[in-house]
Amino acid sequence: MRKNGKIFVFGTKAEGIDRFCNIIKKLNMNLEIFSFHICELNKFAVEAQDSESKYIVLIRNPALRSFEMWKIMLCEGFEWIDDFEFALAREQTRFYGAEHRRLYASIYDFLYWRSSLYSERILSIKKNLGDKKFSENVLCLILDEFKNENQLVKTLHSFLSLNSESNIKFEFNISHLKIVKKKIPYNSKIQYVVRAILEETRQKLRFEIPFLKFIMSMNIFFGKKIANHHWLVDFLKFAFRREVERLSEILKKDLLKVWGI
Repeated sequence: MRKNGKIFVFGTKAEGIDRFCNIIKKLNMNLEIFSFHICELNKFAVEAQDSESKYIVLIRNPALRSFEMWKIMLCEGFEWIDDFEFALAREQTRFYGAEHRRLYASIYDFLYWRSSLYSERILSIKKNLGDKKFSENVLCLILDEFKNENQLVKTLHSFLSLNSESNIKFEFNISHLKIVKKKIPYNSKIQYVVRAILEETRQKLRFEIPFLKFIMSMNIFFGKKIANHHWLVDFLKFAFRREVERLSEILKKDLLKVWGI
């Protein structure tokens, strides 16, 4: 087992980063674990050259990721258009509006299309590290490649240089890491307005009003069920094809086959 070192995990809620980090933390290791948004990967590209830290990048089918990110943004109150087609068409206009710039400084990292582009970020850190160090210190984790939990555990053991005595002492289901929200808010406009009030009070009063979060949680609890598939996802698979080809070339994996594109 590695006694020292840090693990940096990159992803978003759409890639299941919170659940994945919980699994890593339950490994019996004396390691520090830090999680960052996928857009932060480029900032680590230079300093990774002189580091013995390990980097795990969570990667998901970009078409499914965009769809799931839209549902997450609705639930979080950063989106009010409850039709994926219209939301995708209008996101540039909406997110670059003056009100969004004032309240949500980091919202640009969550654009459905832009934040689903992995290849440039991964290529940047690969160029900085070189092929050898990239293969040793960076794990691009694609959950769709794993047929069961044991395969994932073996991959983590190998990458993190764990000995055979280090085993996961708990059970988990790999499907739980593949985030699929089944509900969106009952009224997305209420969610959006309450989030804006929450952000306003946080900035001006420096605290959060718990009742506002309660309203948001109830809006989701009584929310509308949504189908797991949307016709636009099939179109996005076609639109992201070139991106997936670039990513396949960088990682030397046939992701077109893995994701059925």
